[in-house]
Amino acid sequence: MDWRHPHFIPDAEHPLWKRGECDFSQRNLNIYQKYLYDTVEQLMTDYGKIDILFFDYTSKYKDSSEWNPAPLLEMIYSLQPEIMVNDRLSFDKKSFQGDYLTPEISVPNAPLKLNGVPQLWETCMTMNQNWGYFHDDSNYKTLNSILTGLMNCISKNGNLLLNIGPDEKGLIPEKSKDVMSKLAKWFAYHKEAVHETQMSEYQAPDGYFYTKKDDNLYLYLSVQPIGDIILPQLNGKIEKAELMRTGDEVEQVTYWGYELLAPDEIRIRPSGCIATDVIKIKLSH
Repeated sequence: MDWRHPHFIPDAEHPLWKRGECDFSQRNLNIYQKYLYDTVEQLMTDYGKIDILFFDYTSKYKDSSEWNPAPLLEMIYSLQPEIMVNDRLSFDKKSFQGDYLTPEISVPNAPLKLNGVPQLWETCMTMNQNWGYFHDDSNYKTLNSILTGLMNCISKNGNLLLNIGPDEKGLIPEKSKDVMSKLAKWFAYHKEAVHETQMSEYQAPDGYFYTKKDDNLYLYLSVQPIGDIILPQLNGKIEKAELMRTGDEVEQVTYWGYELLAPDEIRIRPSGCIATDVIKIKLSH
């Protein structure tokens, strides 16, 4: 969408429409479509290999026919055969689904599907309350909030797209830098729990999240445990567990408290753990 273009057709979300203008019969949609196609073609040809094309956004008052996406996509894929295109050429996700779905400022309660078919997806989220720079918005999310969102997404086979809004001078705000610095320090110990991981077939304890890679489970602690953590489905399946931040081994408690556990449950006792910690669990063969 380009609301400033003289041949873009406004709808009820457009500022002109909200000011009472609703006759746009003099505008030529074909001219706008050519402008759109030419602009996208330039992006696809002048900047080397492009991994992702993120269209943003389609109003609920429009349908994808206004963009005529079929020839547009044919051109995109011919110029960038390995590109991924998001789902926002249509509002209803029916006429056009894209290569992956983009839920916004929320994490789905389950892996996303369309017509019963699992989909690639990515939650789009802001560091504070706005996408662009807003001087008075100091309500930045905590490190734990962002990491919990990230690990929650991965635990459902999704990804997290985290937005930074540069200020009016094109600079990254200091509070955004602070968030990124904290994330970098966390990743120094825990990137293995994020990169190339996916959803686990095992059920994580309430309030926590699993990611998985090969024979390893990564248990993200969104809160500091009040005591032992009871892991369902893993009794007799753990070869070793360790706290990734410290490298300390996490004890499996098999000598006490087992009489109240379900047969498939096992207690672990992480010493000195805090919220945002990750416990790496090596599963036995």
